[in-house]
Amino acid sequence: MKTDSPLILIVEDNPADFALIGEELAAAVERGVFRLANAVSLADACSQLDAEDVAAVLLDLSLPDSLGIETFDEVLKHSPNTPIVVLTGLDDSELGLRAVRNGAQDYLVKGKIDGTSLERTLHYAVERKRRETALRQKQSLEVMAQFAGGIATEFNHLLQVVLGRLQALEWPLRDQPELLKEVHAASSTVLN
Repeated sequence: MKTDSPLILIVEDNPADFALIGEELAAAVERGVFRLANAVSLADACSQLDAEDVAAVLLDLSLPDSLGIETFDEVLKHSPNTPIVVLTGLDDSELGLRAVRNGAQDYLVKGKIDGTSLERTLHYAVERKRRETALRQKQSLEVMAQFAGGIATEFNHLLQVVLGRLQALEWPLRDQPELLKEVHAASSTVLN
């Protein structure tokens, strides 16, 4: 397993469900596509999100210390840039849809998860995070470039004002060669 593989945090308190998900992703883990970590409570999940660079979260909404959409909302609030795929029970599709409306990447129904669709869903989540991060960085660089360009323009205007003032001093100082020499030196500095 590659240690630079994206880390998927599986927030699941049921050891059997975690084992099943692990089995479904075993081939991807073996190929080094993902690394898996497990959190068994909301507090544990938040702690791991703070400690590690998590590429995506696979989130059970029924945990010992949190239940329902509040579980999703808390993880999202805690780690807003990490894609979250919600795990629901067979009769909780409405809850899954609600999580998607609140910002979840997707939802999957426990008991209907197969390795191929799970791996594809997680690939999509990881790729989406990578692209969004790259877009945010690009936008930040563009804003910084615009800001720097604005500062350069303003600075150039100020230099033009200084140069104009120095040139205005040349006529009154025409009979004082030492001072006129200083004005010419200052003008030359501004031009270069």
